[in-house]
Amino acid sequence: MDIQHAPSDALTRHRVHAGALWFAVLCGPLAAIANEQIEYALVAWSCGRLDPISRVLLHVVPIALVLLCALAGLVAWRARPEPIDASDNHSTDADRSRRGFMVMVGLGLSALGIIVIIAQWIPVFYLNPCTFL
Repeated sequence: MDIQHAPSDALTRHRVHAGALWFAVLCGPLAAIANEQIEYALVAWSCGRLDPISRVLLHVVPIALVLLCALAGLVAWRARPEPIDASDNHSTDADRSRRGFMVMVGLGLSALGIIVIIAQWIPVFYLNPCTFL
């Protein structure tokens, strides 16, 4: 009689590449900076065109960058270290603590990036882009 066991969570969890952790850490601040620069360039372009489609682009960029920051937060969340198992000989305590630190920093910076992008997005709803040019 052949008995099949369901794989444990520790075995099915994938190893996280260091680049994914760095993406989670750097994406939030870089997305906030990119949002500011792209919006600044789009305001002058949108004011020059005076059509409604160019005004829509002022909202598309923050939406895309908020989604990118949310993706970075999801990557960080999925990379969190699994619970300590006595039979786990593959990772050391230093690896686990470094990974846990990068996960927490990645989650925090992704959330901060979302907050900053939304804060930069609020004036787009209320101000006419051609008022101050």
